Amino acid sequence: MCYGQRMRRWVMLGLWISLWLGVVWGPPPREDLWPWIGRFMTGRWEGENPLIVAEFLLMGVWPVLFAALLRDRWFSGRLPAFPFLVASFFVGAYVLAPYFLWVDDRSDQEVKKAGLSRGFQWVIALLGCVAAVFWSIGLIFGDVAGWWVEVQTRQFVCLMSCDFVTLWGLFLLEARRRGGPWRWCLVPVVGAVLWLRANPSD
Repeated sequence: MCYGQRMRRWVMLGLWISLWLGVVWGPPPREDLWPWIGRFMTGRWEGENPLIVAEFLLMGVWPVLFAALLRDRWFSGRLPAFPFLVASFFVGAYVLAPYFLWVDDRSDQEVKKAGLSRGFQWVIALLGCVAAVFWSIGLIFGDVAGWWVEVQTRQFVCLMSCDFVTLWGLFLLEARRRGGPWRWCLVPVVGAVLWLRANPSD
């Protein structure tokens, strides 16, 4: 295993461990957690920080982007990605990080490359536009300082933010490993969309 691959795995392991540290040492849950989540899920966002709303909505975009990234591994390789992708819609990076720790350059030789279908390309492009709108609204009308306070005081926001950052890091590391304009992925979600559009046959 080369030095770069070892470093990538150490970074991924660190990201995954940080998720669990957030669970163990993060802030306590709010008393009305489940009713609050219910309001979020049904679009009742009155009085909420638009930046947190944007982050919450973008969490639903990440699993689709990873499904596109891992399209050639859904049912192939020593460890098919499909079960992990399905679980990621519910628990995000908590299941995706262990999968990426398993994947390495050698395992690439065991799967047949699959291009990104035209339909999937359109879905990705649409999600990119939606993500750009969410980010714009969240950053223009949201409160970054207020978001940081909630990360430190509200368990759900803390875990969601840790999950978001870990998914961002996982995609960035995998895009860098595969090549192409991976620096676009430094912009969360939107950059991942641009990278996928630029590498439809990767």
